Amino acid sequence: MSRRLIWHPVRREWVEPHERLVRNVRFGRAPMVISGHLDDVLNHADGKRYSDKRAYERAVRAAGCEIVGNEHLPDTKPAEMPPVEPDIVRALEELGA
Repeated sequence: MSRRLIWHPVRREWVEPHERLVRNVRFGRAPMVISGHLDDVLNHADGKRYSDKRAYERAVRAAGCEIVGNEHLPDTKPAEMPPVEPDIVRALEELGA
């Protein structure tokens, strides 16, 4: 009777399927969870420290302030550059190349 074995990339040996490497769910098909924890952020409007994002945002809004930097800018097309070939040709002619 034959045994089924699979390659274990960390242990670098053949193992039985029940010993297989379990993928890290952080990189798998699990939903992405954004933590609401902060490392004690100081709110300068009220002088208190916050370790929760939502509490911090509520306190900022309650003080009549606004959090900036989270804006989504519209996609813009890059500026069209003028052709450079004539300038290169002129520079080479001036240098006598």
